[in-house]
Amino acid sequence: MSFWNDILDQLTFSNAEVQSLFLSLFLVFTVSAFEFRKSKSVTLIHRLRNLGFKAMNVAVTVAVVSLIFVRFYPYLPDIHMRDLFWAWIPGWMQIPVGLLILDSIIFCYHRLSHAIPFVWRFHRMHHTDPRPNGSTAVRFHPMEVFFSMSLTFPLGVILDIPSSVSATYLILQPIVTIIHHADLDFGERWDRLMRLILVSPRMHHVHHSQNPLLMNRNFGNLFPFWDRIFGSYVTTPETQPVRYGLKGFSESRWQTVGGMLAVPFK
Repeated sequence: MSFWNDILDQLTFSNAEVQSLFLSLFLVFTVSAFEFRKSKSVTLIHRLRNLGFKAMNVAVTVAVVSLIFVRFYPYLPDIHMRDLFWAWIPGWMQIPVGLLILDSIIFCYHRLSHAIPFVWRFHRMHHTDPRPNGSTAVRFHPMEVFFSMSLTFPLGVILDIPSSVSATYLILQPIVTIIHHADLDFGERWDRLMRLILVSPRMHHVHHSQNPLLMNRNFGNLFPFWDRIFGSYVTTPETQPVRYGLKGFSESRWQTVGGMLAVPFK
């Protein structure tokens, strides 16, 4: 790996993070317009609080990239993945292959965040939203983002993921996750077609159920087939679960910014 080339790659990555922030803002407000037509149960203030965490977490991500990456780069193993792996993949296939690799990493992290009690304490803030909606997609505790970036980013560097792949993932990811968190229903026919290729609203809403048997299923972020491969896929019920959120966090104080930040310490 060339240090300066990778510094430039990660600057591209950081720029994509900022672009991802503005894209998320645009998408959440666009999706909210459709959600409000269906129901006004999720207020604008609630959505803005969730969006505030996206801005907070972009800052955390850029800090991890610019500080931890630069500080610990010399200690990362140099296995020349660009020569051993990427050089053998045609240019037109690098982005699809890279997206599969990145999404598999995020899938594994998501499963671990439910399995490791300490990490779950932070990840559960995402699950305390009482009604999944487009803004839920960006509702993550800053410390969880720090943990996930500290684990997944060095792995991406070791694998020499091209910056074009990282940037594409950062743009595609908010589009798909905001749609599958949205309080929208495309109907079973269209939802079934969508989840052949991408995680759909009905598939992911099951994951936000209070029922642990459903909450610990359907971990997919972009692609649905990881759950099928690793046995965590559950068939979407004909009627969506109505009890969302987490038991013990139903009071309104857990939906304030301070309350959400305090969720891991309850």
